[in-house]
Amino acid sequence: MNSSAHLFTTESAVPAALLQALETGVVYFSPVYADGNSEKLLTLAFEQVSPLAQRLLGLPEFAEGTVGTLLPQAAGFAEFCNATFQSDEVGHYALPPTNQHQPGWRAVAQRQGQQLVMAITEAALPPRTERLTTTRPPALPAAGQLAAAEPPTAQVLMQAPVAVCLLRGPHYELSYSNAAFDRLLAGRVAAGRPITELLPQLITEALLPILNQVSATGEPYSGFEKPLANSAGQTTYLNLTFQAYQPAGEPAGILVVGYDVTRQVLARRQVHKQKLSRRLHATYEELRTNYHRLAHTQQQVQQLNQELEARVAAGVAEAQQARAEAERERHRLESFFRQSPAAICVLNGPELVYELVNPTYQQRFPGRQLLGLPLLDALPEFTGHATVARLRDVYATGITHEGSEVMLAVARVGDGQVEAAYFDCVYQARFDEQGVIDGVLVFALDVTAKVRAQRRATDLQAQVLRAAQRQAQALATFHQVFDQTSAAILFLRGADFKLEYANQAYERLIPGVAQIGRPLAEVLKNTRPQGFMSIMNQVYQTGRPYVGNEVPVEVALFGGPPLTKYLNFTYQAVREEKQIVGLSIFAYDVTEQVLGRQQREEGQAQLQAAFEQAPVALALLDGPDYIIRVVNPAILAFSQQQRDEVLGRPLFEVWPLMRNQGYPELLAELRRTGTPYMVEEQLVEFQRAWGNQQLYFHFVLQPMLDAQGQVTSIMLIANEITQQVNSRQQLAEANNALRATNAQLTRTNTDLDNFIYTASHDLKAPISNIESLLLMLRQQLPAEARQAGMVPKVLRMMEDAIGRFQLTIAHLTDLSRLQQAHSELAETVSLETTIEAVRLDLASELRATGAQLTVDVSDCPTILLAPHHLRSVVYNLLSNALKYRHPDRVPEVRVRCHMQAGMSVLTVEDNGLGLSAPQQQKIFGLFRRLHAHVDGSGVGLYMVKRIVENAGGTIAVHSTMGAGSAFLVSLPTALPPSLT
Repeated sequence: MNSSAHLFTTESAVPAALLQALETGVVYFSPVYADGNSEKLLTLAFEQVSPLAQRLLGLPEFAEGTVGTLLPQAAGFAEFCNATFQSDEVGHYALPPTNQHQPGWRAVAQRQGQQLVMAITEAALPPRTERLTTTRPPALPAAGQLAAAEPPTAQVLMQAPVAVCLLRGPHYELSYSNAAFDRLLAGRVAAGRPITELLPQLITEALLPILNQVSATGEPYSGFEKPLANSAGQTTYLNLTFQAYQPAGEPAGILVVGYDVTRQVLARRQVHKQKLSRRLHATYEELRTNYHRLAHTQQQVQQLNQELEARVAAGVAEAQQARAEAERERHRLESFFRQSPAAICVLNGPELVYELVNPTYQQRFPGRQLLGLPLLDALPEFTGHATVARLRDVYATGITHEGSEVMLAVARVGDGQVEAAYFDCVYQARFDEQGVIDGVLVFALDVTAKVRAQRRATDLQAQVLRAAQRQAQALATFHQVFDQTSAAILFLRGADFKLEYANQAYERLIPGVAQIGRPLAEVLKNTRPQGFMSIMNQVYQTGRPYVGNEVPVEVALFGGPPLTKYLNFTYQAVREEKQIVGLSIFAYDVTEQVLGRQQREEGQAQLQAAFEQAPVALALLDGPDYIIRVVNPAILAFSQQQRDEVLGRPLFEVWPLMRNQGYPELLAELRRTGTPYMVEEQLVEFQRAWGNQQLYFHFVLQPMLDAQGQVTSIMLIANEITQQVNSRQQLAEANNALRATNAQLTRTNTDLDNFIYTASHDLKAPISNIESLLLMLRQQLPAEARQAGMVPKVLRMMEDAIGRFQLTIAHLTDLSRLQQAHSELAETVSLETTIEAVRLDLASELRATGAQLTVDVSDCPTILLAPHHLRSVVYNLLSNALKYRHPDRVPEVRVRCHMQAGMSVLTVEDNGLGLSAPQQQKIFGLFRRLHAHVDGSGVGLYMVKRIVENAGGTIAVHSTMGAGSAFLVSLPTALPPSLT
């Protein structure tokens, strides 16, 4: 198994239990390049396949091969993967199913660093409830895993390009690591192992104290370009940050974040030889400049000596000796670096390798090889000395260290005898052109004689003279140090604060404004004063220093919009002869740190808000007594309790009724096996003030494991679904009642249809016989008898009765056929053609009544219905409009049709007799005749209603008594599901 196995299993950002339940498969791919050329991508290889993706693709979890060799049936899939990886855009791919045994799938992919992450879904997934009931999720990773607490945040950490790990315990065991950190260790990842075993290359005498200090104080620590060697002998350089991990306000470990800066370090070393000559030349120029500054200082010293001669006549001889010594110092500086009285060296890289040593420094270690060797290899006696720790701290932080009268045991020049010597030291970080620390500059001035003289000095004149000498030498050294320090340094002279000195850091902070000799108010005329001038005046007047931390400062650059920067600064009075003559300003730009802290605080607030506003109930149960440690508002809402009523109390003490519902045994089994438990629609009984209440929940009980795999706590996730369960149960009861009612109605309709069919069939023969007998009677009666008295009228009445009876039987037959209407196929029928055919059938009635028929059906020229059913609907509506006309006016019948909400709405409107409100409620009933003066059976509109409703439509009537009626027939433009 390769290192990619950590994607899903060991310290994964996606818990295995969640992967089992997801309806989306996940696949990780890695690129394959040509002959190690990262610019020429050949194809992509499988790294790891989630369970659902294994089923869809037919591959194992760790498939050995590329997309082209393992999925040849997926046409264009390899090209899709290559294009998506190279474009950094989201890509989509679909593979249709080939048969019922080979499902199709869809894929969405995007590049994440040096991997391609793909989500795969099936074209038609089975219901989620089936997978939940048949799949038992495996255990989640250890309790230290961040993903179990906050999946969205841990997913980002797992795919982050920086290396992240979490150390716990007094020995700093590895509790969590993301993919970038695992790649750095190259297979040496082992949860629970101390960091000293996993990263022995980083373990020095300073690392463990740093870890202890971060753990004890909570203050973060940063280290730069720390080397890390892998098993192949290759070295990776890291910028490391150690941050205290305190999720609940209590120390829980140390979070380590590493940035890979190997390419920057190697690139810097590649051009190091070319830079060295430039640096030596720059150093020469700096020393020559310092020489001129020292000469100027010498003039000041001479002036001071003259003043001292006037004030202290007895010290003339010693002052002359001091001037002679200063003159000799000036000549030594003219001999450049090799004749410098100060011990100077340059230490390169994190191992502090001697890169440059002047003779004065070398004389302190006679016969010792220094150049090219690390500091501790060349001078092993310095092992454990505080000086080495300070040098490494300067290299790691870039903060200059100044030491005064530092005592070191060194060999005496001449005889090599080891003795205590005193030095004034400056340790200054050296930066390359990219601003990255690549070494440390060491300036050490032997002040042993001065220290011893100070201890022997008894008069004031000697102290003043030595102070002047120290000032002259310190000025040259400090100017060298200040030019490369990261802090902005200014010297202001006089009450108007004229700018006497500004280093390069100040020019980087506020470019283009360092104008030597001008008052600070004029130099910063384009920046907002923000009250700083008043503070400087106060320091100048009182001599009390002023310190500001993370002070926001608005700076306007070149007339552009103001920029806000955060500074740590100090205003310090500068004294000469105990008189304040100016100010010194030291300022550090901490804008990035302040903004970073503000972003972290905002992120933590968002995570806390997400937890508090989660729609599901969350709780953390700690220990064998299941002490409630964490709850969110959702769990307090359904439990109807306050937070202080549940926190810190055992679970079964807060909710005692759960003790007798099987939960003690369930939790005990979960602690014993460490296996998560998931259940749906679990009934739980709670005690209320008015009595007990039963609620339904979806439960997930997730054990939290320590480094040894022991259950330490249990995460409870509950979603109350009482209302959904009750609604479903009520709906099921209503459906059962509805099914019973529908069954009864079906039987009743069937009996009614059978009766109608039987009645119509059995009455046909008797009425036909009566008609035949009447015909025979006409034929048998003499002509005079057929015309006598009431005989003609009675014969006509009998014929009319037989005709109405036959019409009724025909209607009954049509009614019996409506039961089979569902089986008749609907067709697209021309509405205008059907209306014209009915017009021809009613031509005699139209002429007899003088009726005016208007037709406008252009909006829906066709109707989806069986042809004879559409004709029956149109015929009955038009014939009724003529039959129930008003006797006082000419009939006007208007036929229209329009589309509305996917329906064809046919309207037949007349100006006839009209209907009252009670009549409108009865008009569609069987054998309902509302006008006795007109012949009819009361079956026509009932048949129309049955035809329309069987087709999935509706019929309605709008009528005004004495004004007319309008019938609206709505028919679907597509077959309803019940008819397809």
